[in-house]
Amino acid sequence: MPRHSYRVLIDHLETFLQRTRTSEHTLPFHVERELRSYLECGILAHGFLRLRCPDCNESRTVAFSCKGRGFCPSCMARRMTDTAARLTDAVLSAVPVRQWVLSLPYTGRIVGQRHDRTRGQYWLRFIGEEATEADAGDDGDAESTFALN
Repeated sequence: MPRHSYRVLIDHLETFLQRTRTSEHTLPFHVERELRSYLECGILAHGFLRLRCPDCNESRTVAFSCKGRGFCPSCMARRMTDTAARLTDAVLSAVPVRQWVLSLPYTGRIVGQRHDRTRGQYWLRFIGEEATEADAGDDGDAESTFALN
């Protein structure tokens, strides 16, 4: 059974594209191409490879993927996994890394999201406290990465 978003796209893509062509805000060509590619992703009728093991002669059919960058959940998950593996194996393993996470009370999160100045004050106070602690007891062997969640 296809995913709900897939079914909705099959049923309404042409109507959606027709409406965007007749409005003043047209859809860029690459977006239309991405949507159409998503509908063909992983379907054997749109292309496939037959892979065969030379040792046991077992064969497997693998459908082509759209390799989309913005809409296809399957291709995006594959890209995310590949990127995480590359970062873990090739980039982050070469340097020591330390990470601090700032958690705010619920009301502080709301205020910080809506007001840049308040968010900046949280950030500066957090960096100042972490820098003071790091200066007091850091052995200097790891780089620091700050992130405000």
